[in-house]
Amino acid sequence: MSYESYKAYLSQSSSLMQQYKDDLQAMIDVNFDNASDIYTIQEELDRGSKIFTDTEARITHVINTDTGTKLGDDWRGLIFPSIDHSYGLGYMYQFDDNYWLTTSTDMYKFVTSSACIRRCNNTLNWYSYDINGKRILNQEPCIIDYKISRDLVKYGQEITLPQADIYVITQNNQNTRDIKINDRFLFDGEPFKVQMKNNWQRDQTMVVDSAPLIYLSLFKDQKSPLDDLENNIANGLPASDINNTNIIISPNNTKILQGENQEYSVCKYDFNNNILADTFTITANGCDSSFYSLNIINGNKFNINNIAGDGAEYLTVHCVDNVDGSVEDIKIRLAGEW
Repeated sequence: MSYESYKAYLSQSSSLMQQYKDDLQAMIDVNFDNASDIYTIQEELDRGSKIFTDTEARITHVINTDTGTKLGDDWRGLIFPSIDHSYGLGYMYQFDDNYWLTTSTDMYKFVTSSACIRRCNNTLNWYSYDINGKRILNQEPCIIDYKISRDLVKYGQEITLPQADIYVITQNNQNTRDIKINDRFLFDGEPFKVQMKNNWQRDQTMVVDSAPLIYLSLFKDQKSPLDDLENNIANGLPASDINNTNIIISPNNTKILQGENQEYSVCKYDFNNNILADTFTITANGCDSSFYSLNIINGNKFNINNIAGDGAEYLTVHCVDNVDGSVEDIKIRLAGEW
């Protein structure tokens, strides 16, 4: 085939493709308004701006391709009336009192504009500061995956710690790019720390920062005295507004069944959530000693054994700091056999 013939072929092929698109758009224009699932939703045009504009779309159920069944209410499909409508991973929408994030598209296979979106079920909250030192509250909608891994309690020499890993998806924008390893976040009062940040799944191979989504792996952390539990902002309280130290008895298990025992740890933390070297004098009262035994392991650990409690006995363990005399108590119910 000559070069001139090849150019003519390309021109004809391009014209045929455009004619196909025009015919498809004409068919959509005729049938779209007859659908029963058309809604006006809000669409974020400038990523990360949180400025939303009304747009029409069909909202459909999403089918699990492996099982053929509908996914739950946290997933929806969007179909737009124009085949040229902009969409893609990381696009955000608002409807039904929720934020929704595009987590799956098939832009290369289908000509029509459609996307799979997932409901944001929480927010990442943190403070940042502008060039003038003014504090700014950042709130980014995010998806916390249902799966929780490593859901266990770790027993160490110094303290007993709950452990769990969660996975979070959020939009990659100017705010979330600043999230770093070891940053802490509160989700409904529970603290988690970032251990992995995946922001390298680019939308364009050679373009840095083109990843539309950020995937975070976080592990369960201890509460800090600086955590603003009311507003769910980790380290959100000024140090001047709180005590600089905090005593924590862990785990917060206030019920021990008859015949069972529970080991506890008591430690003091500074405002950066670091464990201090303080030890404690540990005593117990509240019921007759025939119902329980208290075993002091060391100045930071003790064990309670429920010998004969039947549910009517309550034991209070007093932990007095040997350095400054501050006190932390835990009240334990000595339950029956179940």
